[in-house]
Amino acid sequence: MRGCPGKLYTNLDATEQLLNELKRLAAEYLRPVLEIYDELASNASNNLDTAVYFSSWDQARNTKYYSRAKRYPRLLARRQDLRLTAEQTTTKSGAQFLMYH
Repeated sequence: MRGCPGKLYTNLDATEQLLNELKRLAAEYLRPVLEIYDELASNASNNLDTAVYFSSWDQARNTKYYSRAKRYPRLLARRQDLRLTAEQTTTKSGAQFLMYH
């Protein structure tokens, strides 16, 4: 098995519906997402089938953070070790815009 053990894997339609509802409510209302999430989580806890798979806010936030962090390469230990390619230091017209020592 690959990946972080903190990831959430579920095929429950109910959980997916709750997360879609969270996205919809977060876009419509000016309430904090945490408040909306808590409300949906309390509704999910009424149904035992869904409550088991509905994670806490901290777990969901950490999962999102680590999945985003995987998209970017790790920083080098020292700034001096950084080597930029020609593509990164020239404009589309071919002019050099970044000079470093």
